[in-house]
Amino acid sequence: MYIGLPMVIVGQLINLLTYGVLTKRDSLVTKGPYAWCRNPFYVGTFLTDFGFCVICDPTKPFTIAIIIGYALVQGTFYYLQIRKEEKLLHGIHGEKYEEYRRKVPTRLIPSIFSAVKNRGFSMKWSGSLALHNRIFSRALSAGSWAVVFWAVMTMTGGKDTYMLSFDDINLARILDNPWLMITAAAVVVAYVGFRIVEAGRRKKEEAETAEWTAATKQDAGE
Repeated sequence: MYIGLPMVIVGQLINLLTYGVLTKRDSLVTKGPYAWCRNPFYVGTFLTDFGFCVICDPTKPFTIAIIIGYALVQGTFYYLQIRKEEKLLHGIHGEKYEEYRRKVPTRLIPSIFSAVKNRGFSMKWSGSLALHNRIFSRALSAGSWAVVFWAVMTMTGGKDTYMLSFDDINLARILDNPWLMITAAAVVVAYVGFRIVEAGRRKKEEAETAEWTAATKQDAGE
């Protein structure tokens, strides 16, 4: 937990920074996290997932099998998705995107040299944009899994789960841990709250877009 949880936190911080500058198809983002590598969100996601694997103890055969299976399935999916996104970005931005690829040559491996050269420490982070990209609820979703692991460790007294019997499971230990209960409640409340705010923001933006489209068509007709 002490090794894996910091990985999860750093991974989610990377995603939070990334989705606070990402405007998707509107413009090509090249500064901030995107100066370190071309797909920082996937880096943050991989680091988060690997952190959870460490929490489960990667020295155990079952965990090793899960890691291998995840690497094969999810790695293949991400590779295909990245290729698809690169083709889409090339179609939208053309030579501008190719120039960006030359400046930031790595897809997933962050490079300090690339960051220094391409303004990786300069960015304009937007909480409003992060809300639009729904990253807060995603981060809290990862946080909820961390709470689940914490609860399991508390409930079982920290024993290896594959060695447990039903007699080792004690639900009362969770109720006796006020910090766990407070953290779990805070994560749930924050997650629901951000989901409501994000959904409301998306709905408002869709209404504004529809209104602008209708006004544009009306002006064109006149």
